[in-house]
Amino acid sequence: MAAAMQRSTTTALRRCAALALAIAIAAGSAAAAPRGDGTPALADWSRALAARGIDPDRVPDPFAIDDTMRATAIAVAGEGSARQRLTRLQAFLFDPGEFEFRYEQRDTRTASEAFHARAGNCVAFTNLFIALGRAAGIPLSAGVRYRRSGGEIEGSLVVLHNHVVAVFRDDVGMTIYDFNRQASGPILGFEVVDDLSAAGLYVNNLAVDALRAGDLAEARRLLETVVRLAPRFAAGYANLGVVRRRSGDVAGALEAYACASALGSHMPVPGLRANLSALLGEIVKRRLERGGWTRSDVPTDSLEGRMLHGDMALSIGNFRRARVWYRRASKLDPSVAAPWVSLARLRMLNGKPGAARRALEQALARAPDDRGARAIEAVLDRIDRAR
Repeated sequence: MAAAMQRSTTTALRRCAALALAIAIAAGSAAAAPRGDGTPALADWSRALAARGIDPDRVPDPFAIDDTMRATAIAVAGEGSARQRLTRLQAFLFDPGEFEFRYEQRDTRTASEAFHARAGNCVAFTNLFIALGRAAGIPLSAGVRYRRSGGEIEGSLVVLHNHVVAVFRDDVGMTIYDFNRQASGPILGFEVVDDLSAAGLYVNNLAVDALRAGDLAEARRLLETVVRLAPRFAAGYANLGVVRRRSGDVAGALEAYACASALGSHMPVPGLRANLSALLGEIVKRRLERGGWTRSDVPTDSLEGRMLHGDMALSIGNFRRARVWYRRASKLDPSVAAPWVSLARLRMLNGKPGAARRALEQALARAPDDRGARAIEAVLDRIDRAR
């Protein structure tokens, strides 16, 4: 990876440095690139959203362009190779005499909004660069770079640093245009994403803003949209778990955290384990109160007691100890499905959907209509589709 360009910027945009990274990989190794005539990768945005059960009026195309943007892009890019023309677009966007842009960290915008407001954060700026490149006939895609320090925690919120980047590919290879100067830590992975997934990251930022503002209903609506737009986006499920928990939907929160755990098994979501432990701790506390026990006097010779010991271990993140207790519970009465349901949930929360599926088969063999088992099956099916 070699730095191809780095340019100074206005004071307001110092956090969005222009850095093009040339990556020597074979062309065509990721998702299909958008067309080069200025149309989005998904030509019919409304139809694509409707196919995923999303109201087209609720999610704008983050890369949509208008006539003014198209004319500007064509005039600025000029003639020459695609990379030469992208360099001119970069220079234009970072020249305060040509394009004054005000950086606002929490101001996520579409390309069109950023262009006309001359304001936004690094995600908005990347959306704008992609859109202008497409308007000039250059087939830019969106991508995501995953870092070990992929976010930070504000209370129980996951604030992401894995923002979108712009990607250009041709027969020579691939160049990444990364405008997020704040990101730090080693890169764990990278993938080119389609426009729907890129829109999911955009909507996730809006949802986090709603959560910060305490608007649970709006945050939940937005995050339900995020996981439909970007079904492989683990942090979207993690934040959905937060809003469901705050709304009192314990089962829904566990489902969301399970999806986040499985999808983020190779690139963990910051704060997920802490949020999961807090939720499980609340569940254990209610069960202790209901049984009239303290943690130290829970019986070990009954099915309920052993199951609760497993839940207590799970609530503090001791997955191995929890598994031991659930297996001990299963031996008390081999015909009961509950211990196997808990083992399936444990494996799912530990990011091991394959092992979860095997435990689930044991549970369903004992109780085909068990609601908990069927709920886990639905989550595993969703994870399989996303992966």
